[in-house]
Amino acid sequence: MEDGKKFCDNCGSTVRRAKPSDYKEVETKTTSEETLPYQPTPPALQRKSISVALISLFFPGIGHLYVDKLYGSIGFIFGAIGIGAVAGAFLDLGWNYAAYAVFALLGIYLIGGNIYVILLIRRYNKFLDENLRKPTPKEKW
Repeated sequence: MEDGKKFCDNCGSTVRRAKPSDYKEVETKTTSEETLPYQPTPPALQRKSISVALISLFFPGIGHLYVDKLYGSIGFIFGAIGIGAVAGAFLDLGWNYAAYAVFALLGIYLIGGNIYVILLIRRYNKFLDENLRKPTPKEKW
């Protein structure tokens, strides 16, 4: 059916908006004479792909934006910039070994952030599966 229709073209009954409770599973124990009640198909939900999150390894903060976590993205970007600035300052001072250690820390930070984004994507997709809708920004998922 097209969006905005008030009546069904086939039977003429009134159309109402579907709620998540309309999509609950139906027991499959039926006899040949019983029929299952009509179950509408849930609207297409845009699941997030874990492979896309790997971009955040090279571009800090992009993975957080991908799962609608703006403040997490901003914090992650500033964290990477801060660690890089400290490493650069150590290089300017001639403290090469300290700079290398901080650069290693930056790599660990980026990899850890990428793992966190992958976990966020899994939680986001689980929320979609359980609630048949996208989470709102105020919900904790």
